[in-house]
Amino acid sequence: MIDSDTACVRRRRWPRRLAIIAAVFAACVLVLVAVVAFFLQPARLTTLLLSRAGTAMKLDLRTSGPGTFALRPEVRLVLPGLSATLPGERKPFFSSKGVELAVPWRTLRGKDDAVSRIALKSPDIDLRGLQRWQATQPPSTQPVKLPTLTHGLSITDATLRGAGWRIERFDLDVPKLADGKPATYGAQGDLVRARTISHFALQANADIAGAGQGLRIDGLRLTFTGDGELPSLTATGHLLASDAIDIALNGQLQRIPVPWPARLDSAFAKPGDTPYAVALVHEPAAVGPGKWRLKIALGDAKRQPTLNLNAHLDGELMLDAGVNAQLSRWPDAWPGLPAGLGKGDLPVQFSAAYKGPILPPAPFVFTLLRGDTRLQGQAKFDDLRAWVRAGFTPMLPPVQATLDTPALALGGVTLQGVHAQVSDDPPASSPGALPKAKGKPQP
Repeated sequence: MIDSDTACVRRRRWPRRLAIIAAVFAACVLVLVAVVAFFLQPARLTTLLLSRAGTAMKLDLRTSGPGTFALRPEVRLVLPGLSATLPGERKPFFSSKGVELAVPWRTLRGKDDAVSRIALKSPDIDLRGLQRWQATQPPSTQPVKLPTLTHGLSITDATLRGAGWRIERFDLDVPKLADGKPATYGAQGDLVRARTISHFALQANADIAGAGQGLRIDGLRLTFTGDGELPSLTATGHLLASDAIDIALNGQLQRIPVPWPARLDSAFAKPGDTPYAVALVHEPAAVGPGKWRLKIALGDAKRQPTLNLNAHLDGELMLDAGVNAQLSRWPDAWPGLPAGLGKGDLPVQFSAAYKGPILPPAPFVFTLLRGDTRLQGQAKFDDLRAWVRAGFTPMLPPVQATLDTPALALGGVTLQGVHAQVSDDPPASSPGALPKAKGKPQP
């Protein structure tokens, strides 16, 4: 049995032990607080994060100063003057006045992978440098999954630099983003090319999700408003950019950039609501690049110029394409027609077909109709491009063709029932020699 004196001694020891335990616990807490405070110093935390992220991404990441770190209401990190440079290069391909990243506590506890918010302030991105960095990354073997941004993505006053063009004052706002969920997107900016500045604004709704090694966009509804060199249009459709590619867009053009389409047909200057449809499908193959199919339809033949294009590309880089188009009249930008080749503003119908290798391209066949006048033959892409760049000089285009027309006036003489061979071969006599023609001349 334990006597009363021993029990009293033990009762006196418990408060002493509790005091020792409390003291040890308090010391541990103080040490932990000191360690956390040491590692959460802005300068040390910024250096630690940039070092780890730079190693993982194979980039040299720097900031203009230590970041700021906050724990309430959620973990938030703001990095000032962040830049990213490829190893061995001096100029960064990405720089920003500030980057803010907010992460909810449940993500840090491993219960979720959501990110509250990503905000970029005045980023400057060189797309060619970005592509060089992407080329250094190993191919991903994991399916693409978009991050969950409970409070969205914000980009303000951005600059995107391409080859011979750039986008300035670009703003992007995505209030909320989750893989496969409906989202709203808004953007605006200025496209700068040479001395031309074109403003644009975009509003879109869509479901965006990861699909294999790419993205899938379903239920797209888009309104794009532009000026200068940019169109204004609406679009609905879907897009799959993954192991396979499937793009289908339908909509209307409210504005087509001028003056280049108006040089072909004045009806393009104020097109109204011009319907269009675009479909691009890529079917992968076990060996080779697979098969591509492209369809483009533009315009309404009852109201305005039309264009229809169908093209197929197989795994051996063989192209099979056909184009059908109709203009409301002979374009002013084209070389003038001799008298008698269709009078007034008769529509011009054009069709062309090509079947052969992409490089080097083979000649294509074409037919040009205006009233009862028909020109059909073949030509080479490179020869025609050089002729157009030379200002349609010489007078005859570099084609091998046959011309059939009811009447043709040349040098004060009218030929009836003309059937002529047009050739780009050098003339046998004088430079002004005309193509061979047969018919009944009338004074």
